[in-house]
Amino acid sequence: MQERTNRNTDAEYNRQMAEGRVGGIIDEYIIEERDTLQNIADRYGVSLEEIVEANRDAIRNASEMIQPGMRILIPQKRR
Repeated sequence: MQERTNRNTDAEYNRQMAEGRVGGIIDEYIIEERDTLQNIADRYGVSLEEIVEANRDAIRNASEMIQPGMRILIPQKRR
């Protein structure tokens, strides 16, 4: 199941890249045990909302559950 989720996210990332929707992505992060979207945002110096927006097809809102092994995109810091 985890592999299927990763492949779906990868396919979605490729689609977004083709549409030019994810410009400014600096990294891809694989969710680990005990991660939260907020602690990932803090670690990368971006807002929770920016993380959600960069991953809007996989994460619909900030309260969406994330699972270990899930891949998310990390947006570039805004100046």
